[in-house]
Amino acid sequence: MSGEIASLKEIVSVMLPSVKLNKHKGIVIPFYETPVSACVGSWLSDDTPTEWITLPRNDETESADMILEIRGDSMQPRFYDNDKVLVKSSDSIMEGEIGVFILNGESYIKKMGKGCLISLNPSYEPIKIGRFDDIHCVGKVISTIKLN
Repeated sequence: MSGEIASLKEIVSVMLPSVKLNKHKGIVIPFYETPVSACVGSWLSDDTPTEWITLPRNDETESADMILEIRGDSMQPRFYDNDKVLVKSSDSIMEGEIGVFILNGESYIKKMGKGCLISLNPSYEPIKIGRFDDIHCVGKVISTIKLN
């Protein structure tokens, strides 16, 4: 996926001169409008970003492959409804890390547990991953960001 994103960044910078960036000043990252759920799951259905966002260049933005928006309160107090997060694409993450997952067609932002996805908000029970569940990791959450 990162190769495709790099190619798209090149295409965008050629097609839209205003998006061309000084290598030291900014970086362009795709923003996917379909939110990722911090509660009961949402459908992360489209591989096409709705917008390309220019962010200051730093270690976090250089590692990010996408920006996603959070819906719900199950990841509070660290992540809140409508927060935007930087995500690095990855097929897996370590236990205890926070990632974006697709479980049976629904997307979640959760902490990876042993055989479950864990909410940070204690009001929510862990989501157990069953033997026949279809799950895959989209990527690791790097940080939240503020967009204008």
